[in-house]
Amino acid sequence: MKHSPRLSLWTGWGAAALIACAALAIGGSARLSEAFLWRLERWQSAPTVSQRLFERRTIAHQLNVDRLVPRGAILFFGDSHLQTLPTGGLAQAYNFAIGGETAHRLSQRLDRYTSLPWARAVVLGAGTNDLIEGRTPEDVRLAWGAILDRMPASAQVVCVGIPVPPGHPADAVNASVAEMCRQRGHAMVDAVPGQGALARATLAADGLHLDATGSLLLLQAIEAALTKKPA
Repeated sequence: MKHSPRLSLWTGWGAAALIACAALAIGGSARLSEAFLWRLERWQSAPTVSQRLFERRTIAHQLNVDRLVPRGAILFFGDSHLQTLPTGGLAQAYNFAIGGETAHRLSQRLDRYTSLPWARAVVLGAGTNDLIEGRTPEDVRLAWGAILDRMPASAQVVCVGIPVPPGHPADAVNASVAEMCRQRGHAMVDAVPGQGALARATLAADGLHLDATGSLLLLQAIEAALTKKPA
């Protein structure tokens, strides 16, 4: 039986990776391990192995917490834009966001959370990583549709836009998500740095996330939306 050159190449890379990782685990430094993993992941399709492992472990931890969530809680689901918010001061808030997660993968895990049907409110924010992984704005719109279809009718839903400056390619995603959310009677929080509630916010050094001030302002905007009675 003939072996595929591509399979042989990947098998070679895989074997080399396992050997190198084992060596680094035994005697290498954390910095060397991270450097090797970063170089290896440049050859992988998205999401990378480390991202998959991170999401799997985070979901396992969240599901353990999910069993203890009381009725009437406020649940956060999304990516790092929500995961990094300082939600600790928000009463009965549980942050189930996962950094690096796409809207597509979020739509697939929501049914696993037993607290969702009994939530008082749900805060949603996703789409950045879909675009990073090469999906189209239409793909993101469809993923958001699947997410919204899973929202309990009794819960107040707050949708959060991708924090990008005006003219960014993600504007198309924000516009379509805002239209879907408002058509369903959900609140929409615009997260445009330098505008509206985020007038004093800027992007962090990575050019992707809000700075510390922006995160606080975004949380305040979400809290304001939560205090409003649904239409």
